Amino acid sequence: MNGGYFLLDHDGSVLWERDWAPNMDSVSITKWDDGNIRAIGSGGGHVFDEAGNVVLTLGEDLVPHGQEVRVARFLDDDPSPQMAVRWNGHHTDILVADTSGTVLNRFNLNESPNNTGMEAVHWLEPGERALLYNGGMLWDAETGEGVNLPDLPDPDPVGRMAWYHCIPANVCGNDLEEIVLYNPWDPAIYVYTPGDANDPVVDPYRAGPRQYNVRLMD
Repeated sequence: MNGGYFLLDHDGSVLWERDWAPNMDSVSITKWDDGNIRAIGSGGGHVFDEAGNVVLTLGEDLVPHGQEVRVARFLDDDPSPQMAVRWNGHHTDILVADTSGTVLNRFNLNESPNNTGMEAVHWLEPGERALLYNGGMLWDAETGEGVNLPDLPDPDPVGRMAWYHCIPANVCGNDLEEIVLYNPWDPAIYVYTPGDANDPVVDPYRAGPRQYNVRLMD
C-alpha cells in the first residue's frame, strides 16, 4: 500500500517511510519505466521504487502543490506511460510528463466542485491513449480539448463536497472502460459507455486495481 510518505507490505509491515515533499495528496502503484512497478506520489511529481529510492521527481518548481496524479498512456506517439498532474493545488492546471521527467503538454481542465476528481479512462479502442475524466467532461490530454458527458445533472447541493466521483470500470464486457459516476449526496448512479448503450453486453464484473485503488474512492 502506497501512503505517499510510506509503503506497506502485504502483511502491513513498513517497507519504507520518507518525507519527500509536501502535498502527497494522491498516490498510485502502477507500471512506469520499462514496465517496472513503481509507487507514484503527487507531491513534487515523485516516483519511488520498492526500497524507497527516488526514480524520478519533477520537483517543487514544476509541481508546487501536487493535488492529483494519474498515470496512463495519454499520448499517441509515446508508448510509455505518462503522469498527468494537477500541479497547482485545487485549481485546473494540468501538466503531462513522461518517464524521463520531460513535460510534454500543459492545459487546463474545466472548473469542478473542489477542483478534484480527475481520473484516467480507457475509453477509446484497446491500445489507444487514455482520456481524462473531470467534472462531467472527458478530456484529451494530447490536444487539451474536452467534451461534456450528456444529460448529467449538476451535483446537488452544488458546493465544495458535492461532486461526481468517477470509477472507470469495464462493466459491459467490451474491453473498454465505462464511466461510473456517483455523487455521495445523491442515490443516483450514472454509467456512460463508449459502446452501444441500447444493446450492452454485460459480462460478470470483477474488480481490479483500477477499481480498488483507494484514491478512486476518497
